[in-house]
Amino acid sequence: MDEESEEVFFHPKNPQKLFVFKKGEIFEADLIQKKISPKLIQDIKSFQILNEEFYYLDNSGFLFKTDFSFSNPEKINKQPFSLEKDLSYPSEAWVIDVFLDWIFISDGQKIYFFNLESDSFEKFFETNKELKISSDSKKIAYASDYEIWILFLKPELGQPQKESKEQLFIARFSEKMGEIFFFTDHYLIFNSGGKIKIAEIDDRAIINIVDLAEFESPKIFWNQIYKKLFILSNGNFYSSKMLIP
Repeated sequence: MDEESEEVFFHPKNPQKLFVFKKGEIFEADLIQKKISPKLIQDIKSFQILNEEFYYLDNSGFLFKTDFSFSNPEKINKQPFSLEKDLSYPSEAWVIDVFLDWIFISDGQKIYFFNLESDSFEKFFETNKELKISSDSKKIAYASDYEIWILFLKPELGQPQKESKEQLFIARFSEKMGEIFFFTDHYLIFNSGGKIKIAEIDDRAIINIVDLAEFESPKIFWNQIYKKLFILSNGNFYSSKMLIP
């Protein structure tokens, strides 16, 4: 790899190969043979690998889906992104997220979702934060600097019941928020100001939100595998005990 490589991803089906994203082009690198293929795709803004599918957004505003042969790509949206200024954003700003039948694209300032009825991407939410999916894959959390929302991707048959595509407003805060994570499938963990908080997503009564801890300008990461919270504050790194069974 050279210093101009922008992003590198392992090939999910072949551990000896990598995908290299460089200056809007995709290459395949073989770690054993130490060779880089001719460009596989060019003139793209971003890409995402999901199982055996390869999604990429080209500079014309169209999203394509293909397999690892990169032949016969399927165009997802019939109408391109209409705002030329959006397509001028740098490559690192663009993120493609695919959750079940839902497709989202972020330009680093706004999130768009693919509307099957109009065959086009429509504005979903203004934020520079990442979408977070629950471990049961039924819902995603999204947030601005001051608000938190939930979108249900599938019907929720338990209590409280929710329909697919239903959105739930969780809370609004006066202090700017950092990252947000699903603590469990029914609770969120995030920081607002210097306080680390946990919020339920049950809206049958008042949504309960509790303060877990307080740090100065914390950056947090929730590890769902080990059930631990990691915190970076003032150059110090902290790790919690296992918070849930």
